[in-house]
Amino acid sequence: MKKLRKQKIVAILGSVLLTSAAYPTSAKTPAVYNLNPIIVTATRSEKKDLSIPAYSKIITQEEIENKGSIDLTDLLEKETSINSYAHLKDYGDITPANSRFYIRGLDKGTLVLLNGAPVSFNNFNATLIPPESIKKIEIIKGANSVLYGAEAMGGVVNIITKTGVSPKTELSLTGGSATKKWSINSEGENYYINITRNYIDEYNHARFRKKQYTNFTGYTKNNLFSSLKLTDQLSLNYLHSESIRGGYGVYDEKGKRNGAGYEYDNKFDSASLSYQDTMHHFNSTLTYNRKRLDWRKIEKSGIYLNGSATSNYILNSWNFDINKNFALSKKQNLLIGGTFHREEYEQLRNKNNATSRNSFALFSSYDYQVSNKLNLIFGFRSQFDEDDGFTGKKNVFLPQLQTLYKINNQTSWYTNIGKSFEMPPLNAQFAKGRSKANKDLNPQEGWTYETGLKHINEIESYKLSLFYMDFKNKFAWETYDILGITPPAGTSGDTYLLVNRGKFRNLGIEFEYDKKINKFFNTTIGLTLQNPRSKERGTWVQESSRIQGKIGLNYKQKKFNAGVHVLYIADREGGLDYEQLPSSVSMNAIFSYKINDNQTFTLNLNNLLDRRNIANSSQYMERPFNWAATYKVTF
Repeated sequence: MKKLRKQKIVAILGSVLLTSAAYPTSAKTPAVYNLNPIIVTATRSEKKDLSIPAYSKIITQEEIENKGSIDLTDLLEKETSINSYAHLKDYGDITPANSRFYIRGLDKGTLVLLNGAPVSFNNFNATLIPPESIKKIEIIKGANSVLYGAEAMGGVVNIITKTGVSPKTELSLTGGSATKKWSINSEGENYYINITRNYIDEYNHARFRKKQYTNFTGYTKNNLFSSLKLTDQLSLNYLHSESIRGGYGVYDEKGKRNGAGYEYDNKFDSASLSYQDTMHHFNSTLTYNRKRLDWRKIEKSGIYLNGSATSNYILNSWNFDINKNFALSKKQNLLIGGTFHREEYEQLRNKNNATSRNSFALFSSYDYQVSNKLNLIFGFRSQFDEDDGFTGKKNVFLPQLQTLYKINNQTSWYTNIGKSFEMPPLNAQFAKGRSKANKDLNPQEGWTYETGLKHINEIESYKLSLFYMDFKNKFAWETYDILGITPPAGTSGDTYLLVNRGKFRNLGIEFEYDKKINKFFNTTIGLTLQNPRSKERGTWVQESSRIQGKIGLNYKQKKFNAGVHVLYIADREGGLDYEQLPSSVSMNAIFSYKINDNQTFTLNLNNLLDRRNIANSSQYMERPFNWAATYKVTF
């Protein structure tokens, strides 16, 4: 029956797309499309994609809607060389404390910006903004620490939200086999606001090669996002997100609890005030972020215990960034900026374990147009970090050299060599047993070398890059027993502490191809071949998958939209007990029909092949085949 259902689903999907293809095309040649958009994140100035010396990508609002992604993690994982870690891959996470995505095999090395303001926390990137509020996403891969500081070792993701244009209100209602959701968007000439409430259903599944299953409890996610345009130059953004009573427990085959479970409440707030003077090329942003995590442990007996001192905590951060671009001549531009960043960490049950860190940085980028074909960019960052006796004082100097050569009006060749770094998370001062951890931690740092080709015209684009990453002092959580270290008195040997494991290296190649076939069809193909490894106790260990491929096909006419997207991950890393994870094939589809100018119906089909895909190295499984239907009305 299961096999028959798969065959029926694929048959229906194929017939719908073939039927759609039968519609006549009014033009004999493909329509003209903008495949060379303007990107700001890469250089902190407006440049077209073809002129950026890095692997860059924009996900437009139309693409977001066409892909039908449920959350930001799901959306970004459809991109080349981007992976994710989440307990529930297709419907967010039980707690965003553990939900994150990473670029080119480097975990906890991706900086997330919200309208240019940093929202990453404690080496975990934020995945909290709902897709309904996103206007576009800019992705820049490779070393970006010169312009953006720590946590930008693998790349930068800048989420740009919607702004108010004309007065309207949208109500969206979603129901399905795994989730229920309602969302309200309201906007005017100078404001935009979104309120979303998501009810995630309970989910039981067997863990890979384990005679037990994990029960993920149903929970609620609430989101509020607002954007206010105070003046032509001044804007205010605010984001609130919370997950209530998310958690899980471990049971044996007979349904008896045989392992500890956990329950989480997670709250996140972010506010930013931005001033942008486009006439004088001057920008400044003041950002405040706050995260509070509360959790309880559930013993085998079902007894609730209070969370440990290291897990019930509050994180605060302030960030002030200022920069100005000077036009020295028609061929020369100079960017100068500075950043102040402060982080505070406080354990709720042990006030004595509070700590903080201050960072001061100056950065500069010199852009020189040598000729009509050749462009050079020299950059550097000088940063000083100081905390409360943890890692002490650290000085970091980061250089970067970028070149871009325009072969013709449609093709460019670039190189990018840069150094990047990342500071240890503040809570690493405390091991997961209230004992002191490693006070001799150094920043993980190293070099990225990259060269690539870009070809973009009116109907198609392709991007090819070859990269090599070489970092030292990579962070890793290890137990005292594994390290062969005698733990402090009163601390068990299986207590974890953060250490500098050793080296991280990755040699890889990326390829991505986008084509507008005609006015109805467009397709995308992507492939990553890489070898991400870290040196663990003298042995090189695989860190992430070596092969990642994607393919997507979209059909769109006046009222109807259909799309199919397939993600393939192979030659994966080891999971529990160092077992190598099997390959994963995820096929999702979306169908959307515009009833009239004010009403739209959308159907999402997830895991069409109903495969038992393993979502991450902890061997949690993706949900089996599930669906969600959405009705949206505009007033």
